[in-house]
Amino acid sequence: GRVAREAALARYSLGRFLHDMDAVLHDAVDAAAARRSRRAAAGSGSTTSPHHPLDERTTR
Repeated sequence: GRVAREAALARYSLGRFLHDMDAVLHDAVDAAAARRSRRAAAGSGSTTSPHHPLDERTTR
């Protein structure tokens, strides 16, 4: 009936919303990580080492 269709629609739009929020969150995290590693690279003066102590501390 109508209620089931509306419930399905609500569930679908909630799923879409959560998916979008997840994508936005990942983008923000990636951007922050990129900014942090760029700053760390600039601070240490070495752009050759792929990861920094800062990144190691946050991933563990």
